[in-house]
Amino acid sequence: MSLSSGYTLVEHNLFEDCDGDPEIVSVKSCDNIIRHNTFRKSYDTLSLRHGNRNRVESNYFLGDGKPIGTSPAGSSLYTGGIRIYGKDHLIINNYMQGFNGTRWDAPITLTLGDAIDGQSSNLSKHFRAERVTIAYNTLVDNEQVSKSVLIIMVITIKT
Repeated sequence: MSLSSGYTLVEHNLFEDCDGDPEIVSVKSCDNIIRHNTFRKSYDTLSLRHGNRNRVESNYFLGDGKPIGTSPAGSSLYTGGIRIYGKDHLIINNYMQGFNGTRWDAPITLTLGDAIDGQSSNLSKHFRAERVTIAYNTLVDNEQVSKSVLIIMVITIKT
């Protein structure tokens, strides 16, 4: 499914205290739109996990003072925004406020993944983020903004 176009629209939803899985919404297909949603007080992220050409637009991501938590296994849980894998995504006009997330749960996380699209056909891999447009997003009072912005700049230059 991850290389197929889903043409799915996820809009006008409230995701609040969604703490059951590291991905509140996990997109695993191409050509989807996630817009006009509110994500509040959750230890998880919106993840563009597989697929390409997805659009994340005009969403609100709010940490709302939720403290760092602890999972049943003893690992730390953080509030976060959007985690991105794959190619040609648009991340535009989102509002992100009050996150305590770090590496994988920062307001906007681009990763090098563990595979490069076109060089691996293993669909369990996380493909490196390439040609991702990130524009007109507002980040307010997030603990890891400086590191997130640095990551965005470095990856944008290299891809």
